[in-house]
Amino acid sequence: MYRNTAALLILVLCLPAAPLSAAEAETGEASWYGPGFHGRRTANGEVFDKEAMTAAHRTLPFGTLVRVRNLDNGREAVLRINDRGPFARGRILDVSEAGARALGMVESGTARVLIEVLRSGTAAPGAPAAGAAPDPAGSGPAVTVRIQVASYRDAANAGRTAERLRLSGMNPSLETEGAYTRVVLTGISPSERDALVRRLADLGYPGVLVRTETRF
Repeated sequence: MYRNTAALLILVLCLPAAPLSAAEAETGEASWYGPGFHGRRTANGEVFDKEAMTAAHRTLPFGTLVRVRNLDNGREAVLRINDRGPFARGRILDVSEAGARALGMVESGTARVLIEVLRSGTAAPGAPAAGAAPDPAGSGPAVTVRIQVASYRDAANAGRTAERLRLSGMNPSLETEGAYTRVVLTGISPSERDALVRRLADLGYPGVLVRTETRF
């Protein structure tokens, strides 16, 4: 962990001290992930190391270096973007366990943060994932993805699954129809679909039902 931190700090010290534009700063809620994903593949193909100073962001190019400030306690960390997420609505960043320790947010689980870009990566921001259909005009119908994670006769089991997903940074909802209660994730961007399906499989839910929904 200390070698990773030292290497990033040395790299940051070599960067030019250019002012950041408004587009390069972002404020919102961050969460952290680690134990269940250590050793798995990240969205950019790396093996996830919970002791590395990395983070997941929805749109920043892979390889981007960001300075993250915990607005609740003033602590800062420099992290490298190598994954996609968070999948929970209202959150802007998922940091590794090492990053969470550096920011002092392991116990709280989430924190209000300010993200500042120090050096941009090489991939185009917001580039669609493979298989996603871009809308060049930006005026077509809104396309989202719905994922049914599981369906239970016992509503208590559905509640436990939903709580497990919430602890993993997701935002599930429950749908009841007849004798069954479904655990679903809705409003997902098509570009995040594949990474989320892989993440659910890692959590023990490999047989999810995926449906594309279009709103005109």
